Amino acid sequence: MLEHLLATETANVTGVDHNQEALFYLDRELGDRVNLQLGDVADAAACDRLLAGIDVVIHTAAYKHVGLCEASPAAARRNNVTALEHLLAAAQRHGIKRFVYTSSDKAVEPANVMGRTKQEGERLVSLAGEAGQGVYTTIRFGNVLGSSGSVIPLVMRQLQRGEPVTLTDGGMRRFFITALDVAKRIVTVTERAQGGEIFVVPSPVIRIRDLIEVMAAQLGDAPAVTISGVLPGEKLAECLLAAAEAQGAVMVDDFVIINGPGRSDWTGAPVSGAINANDAVPLNRDAIAALLQSASLLPPAKDL
Repeated sequence: MLEHLLATETANVTGVDHNQEALFYLDRELGDRVNLQLGDVADAAACDRLLAGIDVVIHTAAYKHVGLCEASPAAARRNNVTALEHLLAAAQRHGIKRFVYTSSDKAVEPANVMGRTKQEGERLVSLAGEAGQGVYTTIRFGNVLGSSGSVIPLVMRQLQRGEPVTLTDGGMRRFFITALDVAKRIVTVTERAQGGEIFVVPSPVIRIRDLIEVMAAQLGDAPAVTISGVLPGEKLAECLLAAAEAQGAVMVDDFVIINGPGRSDWTGAPVSGAINANDAVPLNRDAIAALLQSASLLPPAKDL
């Protein structure tokens, strides 16, 4: 995200994280092209300090691991909701011009703590846009390929160690999007948002079993898959747009936009119904391999 912003005409870019190790390596990579700050947005005072002199906020920080959020719901709410409340309040005090909140398909008809916190976050941002002077908006998308703690790094580690790959259910399927596509979409939303709306990003559906087999084939292996059973709060298939949301949603370019409270008044082609991973034709294995290759996520081929 930071690298993509640096390629735009943005005058100054500040990155904030409470993970000092991640910031250390980012600093070595990006150097003086970006202002990196160690801070925790769950601290209201820190939010005020960090937003001084800022025009645009892109809020991507969240606990995203479903199982860990189920086990520690209070911590999940503090990080995903309370921190957002502090950040929104500080944004309004500092007259932030544009505020973009990144949400998840798990916010749609949520079955777990993480999804409920993201759903609440979407609502908080929409209400902030109605009450404040700036433009406050949400972008909602599926799983980011290769992101920290996601399925691809886990499968890669298990395959490279020769371990059985764990899969909770053979029918598991998810929406996937590349990190580069996410960065581009966030910049577009930042520039075009009217305020109060939710931008939904339709993306390909992949069966997790097919993803495992594509990655294993690259290593020249036939994967041993252990079915462990669906975890608490886990869905077999996610939904990017609920049927109730589709009734007022419109298609604009390659976004589905849900008009909300505030100033948004998008017009476009009507949306026919919910966007559910169960209703989509999943990518075949060649298409999965091409997508992974485009994101530099295919494991190196094993020498035969």
